[in-house]
Amino acid sequence: MTELKATFSEDANSNPCRACGVETNAAFTGIVLQKIPVTYHACPACGTLQLHTPNWLDEAYSLNHYPDPDVSRLMRSLAVQRVIRCLRAESLLPKVPRCLDEGAGLGLLVCLLRDDGYDAWGHDPYAKPVFAERYISRELPAGFFDLITAIEVIEHTVETIDFVQELAERLSPKGTLLLSTELYDSTRFPDPSKWTYLAQDYGQHISFLSSMGLQAVAAKANLHWWASLEFAGSKCIHLLSKEAPSRWSQMRLRRRHLRVEKDFKKKK
Repeated sequence: MTELKATFSEDANSNPCRACGVETNAAFTGIVLQKIPVTYHACPACGTLQLHTPNWLDEAYSLNHYPDPDVSRLMRSLAVQRVIRCLRAESLLPKVPRCLDEGAGLGLLVCLLRDDGYDAWGHDPYAKPVFAERYISRELPAGFFDLITAIEVIEHTVETIDFVQELAERLSPKGTLLLSTELYDSTRFPDPSKWTYLAQDYGQHISFLSSMGLQAVAAKANLHWWASLEFAGSKCIHLLSKEAPSRWSQMRLRRRHLRVEKDFKKKK
């Protein structure tokens, strides 16, 4: 499995898009870790945004931030849990799916899925789990999975295509890959330098896929990107499979998801 902090090997004179391979153009500058000047590059073909040659990553991952800047961690994990329940309710997952949470972090999602009775496991080569510790390893569990989740991981990757390809190889024939990431849309962010998802103070976000970029990555991994569901006002929960479900199944899933989210908001 490609490590999140993979060794980068990009030619200093070449800045190819991590999603589609087209040469990128310098777009705007910024400061990461409050001290390192950087230049963000945009792909003229697919619109993906990225930072090239991120030689500050070791420092970025070595820092301990307190309080935790990821204030949506719990709400996001619960939202993903609800999506997975919808997938199972629509028979898009087995009754007891075998699940892998890649980049499991604290282990919160693994804990929630095991509480739901799933055969859930986590893999994270760096983070120390706090929940479901016995089910989370620094080594990738063997075998195939009905569901693989990568929650807020892909924006950390240097070898983005390799990362998704290697996850796809561990999916069962009818398995689903669930990614959460906020997609970059230049029409929504006319001044991208002010986009909060850049997370410049923490220096770990380096790849910002556009809609076309995610489609390109999925295609290179022989996957179909067939749905994006909303969390916190953005369609940032993305579903990919080797074979896309029927349109009828997709429609039923979206309807169930909308109903579940509406009921959840009423209870808050």
